[in-house]
Amino acid sequence: MATAILTFCSEGKTEDKILREFIKMGEAQVKPAVRSLAKQGKLRIANKGAKVLYQAVR
Repeated sequence: MATAILTFCSEGKTEDKILREFIKMGEAQVKPAVRSLAKQGKLRIANKGAKVLYQAVR
């Protein structure tokens, strides 16, 4: 799942867009995975106005 999230987030995506893309996996699994990837430094957190974007680090 982590590699799929990283591939999807090659361009910045909001948490809502990530959740909608991976809805079949369940919100309870996707949210912790996104936060874990951000903690590991594999996803960069960027602010765009009031939105928080997650973008894969290359």
